[in-house]
Amino acid sequence: MMRNHPRIIGFLGQGLGHEYGAVQQYLTQASLCTLWGMGDWAETFREEAHQELGHADWLNQRLLLLGIAPTGAQLRPPRPGADLRQMLIYDADMERSAVELYAEAESFATRLRDTETAALFARLREDEAGHLQHLKQTLARMEG
Repeated sequence: MMRNHPRIIGFLGQGLGHEYGAVQQYLTQASLCTLWGMGDWAETFREEAHQELGHADWLNQRLLLLGIAPTGAQLRPPRPGADLRQMLIYDADMERSAVELYAEAESFATRLRDTETAALFARLREDEAGHLQHLKQTLARMEG
């Protein structure tokens, strides 16, 4: 296994940018829900932001273990949405892209026999897939 393979570092950086972007999006949505008088949803979005911040911490730790200074400078602008349904659709898109990123990263790390990094990407992929499934179920209940 090659430690510090440039593509692994790239995947870790992309993941970090995704997680920080997700924190920003969820906190923006929480603020909007507070302004709209939707306190329960505001709290839900804050909890999601907290979970994504935990993911960022895992990525930060992995980068530091590899001797790389973490940076999350490549953040997507938040997509707050005009209403709750649109927020959830945007969030599902964001989570779907995370699942795809982490699946590709896990596969690459596995091919390099970087088992520790592959396990991190697998854990992130599973968490994001769970978030995506929950969002899909919530949207289905809203429409049904």
